[in-house]
Amino acid sequence: MAAEATVGLMVWNGQSRGTLLNVLRLAAGGKPVVVYLSPKNSFVEVRAGHDLGPLLAELDHSALKRLRLDIAAEGLPQDIGSQRVLELPDPRAVAR
Repeated sequence: MAAEATVGLMVWNGQSRGTLLNVLRLAAGGKPVVVYLSPKNSFVEVRAGHDLGPLLAELDHSALKRLRLDIAAEGLPQDIGSQRVLELPDPRAVAR
């Protein structure tokens, strides 16, 4: 879908990894995406990796970890995967 599309309109429940991965695919291809975030009853416009913050903030720690693995498996550009929001805390720092 992302390869064929020129723009994206997604409805996201804040949990579906498939929808979020399609948003990432489109953004990586330089294609604008509008995401309706249903839990917040709001829209988020994504044109580049730095616009992902409001969406990624909805994910818990384990979902972020899975997303990083999905990004690597998809071969998506690493600049998407290295967003500050995706950085996982060092477990040693959390335990202190």
